[in-house]
Amino acid sequence: MPRSLLSHLSLRSWLERWSQEAIEQAEAIGLNVTDEMRASGWIGAEPASAPAVAAAEARLGRALPPSLREFYAVTDGWPVLSMDFGGIRPVGEIGWTRDLDPDLIEAWPADQEPDADDGAPLLRRSLLLNTGPDRFLLDPAHVEQNEWAAVSFTSWYPGAGEQQPSFRAELEDHYATFVNFDVPRSQTRAEIADQVEHAYRSLLAGRREEEDIFEQAGRFGDERAQVLAIQVNALTGAPADHSDLIWRSRAVTGDAAVQNDLLPLLVIGALDPAAGEEHRMTSFSQSAPPEFASQARQLAVRYRFERGLTASFSRTPVFARAVDQARALIQAGRENEAFDVVLGGLRPWTPESGMHLAPLGLLWDKELGPLMTAERRRRLLASPRATELRSS
Repeated sequence: MPRSLLSHLSLRSWLERWSQEAIEQAEAIGLNVTDEMRASGWIGAEPASAPAVAAAEARLGRALPPSLREFYAVTDGWPVLSMDFGGIRPVGEIGWTRDLDPDLIEAWPADQEPDADDGAPLLRRSLLLNTGPDRFLLDPAHVEQNEWAAVSFTSWYPGAGEQQPSFRAELEDHYATFVNFDVPRSQTRAEIADQVEHAYRSLLAGRREEEDIFEQAGRFGDERAQVLAIQVNALTGAPADHSDLIWRSRAVTGDAAVQNDLLPLLVIGALDPAAGEEHRMTSFSQSAPPEFASQARQLAVRYRFERGLTASFSRTPVFARAVDQARALIQAGRENEAFDVVLGGLRPWTPESGMHLAPLGLLWDKELGPLMTAERRRRLLASPRATELRSS
């Protein structure tokens, strides 16, 4: 299952924090705060009684999954979710989508290619939990550790959204959206930033156990984590989409490592005809901050004129000498030895900033790039580097 960045909080503690933040942002999120809510600092309800939960399970003919039962043991419903999802219904009002919203199933195009995990088949078997026009669903056909997978249906996306492994995971995703857009100074953001820093230093040491933290933290609006996640994707074979940087703040687009080492990689990826992503360069140039877009265009011109780009590693002389030796070995057709030399010289390499995970020039340099196969990229990510930074 995906890592929870809120596992250090009990469900009650987390919902109490969400309550306080929601009350502070009530106007922005359209929450009707009662005097009782304001006095208590709690926007939820009393816990659902055991008989009420049992009655719901009897009516549905299924036991509720553990994280949903835990939720109702804390509060019988919840008044706010992200976007147009409304809130979580009391336990006595949840039900099968086919019973609560049959029009949604009937509206699904009959001539559409059937998909067991989307459209009408999914809707007929799913449990509808929320009150809004967008739907928060649990799918009993996908169960892991007794948890039902959670999916969303929105008015702006044609079909089921990204699947989450449980009710709790989907609820955390709604909270992440809230923190991202409405509470950037949330205590949660500070706690997540600490987790990102720990994961960053672990990954510099070659320990990959926490690399998934970056993607999860990015959902909460942690821009550093979002930039680091792009680099993890590039080093593990997942697409590294330059458009992920378009709407970032100047703290990101003005960062030395982003400008000097990440941007060239993303520009080359956008210009590669084999990737079929040339259109992304146009959208990037039009939407990114002007100075950043200008730098991207200059890199694109150089790439086309020079038939590739050449990376400089002179900022770390010891590592630069290792790269020079590797270049000579590549020219001699000794690629395996060349890569071993690169890894052997990696420890003294230092990042330009806290947004810098590895010497990405190895990936986008026109001579070194072909050396960096998918397997070698993963070995690079798992190799210790930046020894001085990690010991500070």
